[in-house]
Amino acid sequence: VAWVLVVGLTGVINTLATPIIALWKNEQLAELTAEHAAGAAVAERSSLDAAVAKAQAAAPDRVLQFVAFPGSTYSTSHHYAVFLHGATPLTTHLITPALIDAGSGELVAMREMPWYTKALSLSKPLHFGDYGGLLLKLLWAALTLVTIVVLGSGLYLWLVRRRAGESDQ
Repeated sequence: VAWVLVVGLTGVINTLATPIIALWKNEQLAELTAEHAAGAAVAERSSLDAAVAKAQAAAPDRVLQFVAFPGSTYSTSHHYAVFLHGATPLTTHLITPALIDAGSGELVAMREMPWYTKALSLSKPLHFGDYGGLLLKLLWAALTLVTIVVLGSGLYLWLVRRRAGESDQ
């Protein structure tokens, strides 16, 4: 029962991924970029490698996930948005964005993701059994089969009892 509840809850959270990401973009990311949005687009950009190195120096326990270039939906017109994630199996799904000035190459801001995006990030691998390698995936598959058998047999017994009740009348 606990496994079904975990899979069910994480499934609900995963279903809400689109509105959760939209909420984060419209609130947290918009707030972060609005604080530093003043200024024109940069004509000559600083080194992308230096920008990534600057972000990683500010968060040494994180590794590069991706970079959003200036003018993209995840950045401003004059910032690189460097997205880092953790290096452990648990933290690899937790993202930390950093804004790097594309002209000067300086770190402007770095912010942790809010709780609801962390819940989403942690629920996906738990829902699919990705935390424990092959052994956990096999356990997830076995528990899925047991759940299907229990649901199928319960449905069968309900239908048989319903038909028996109709024939008694």
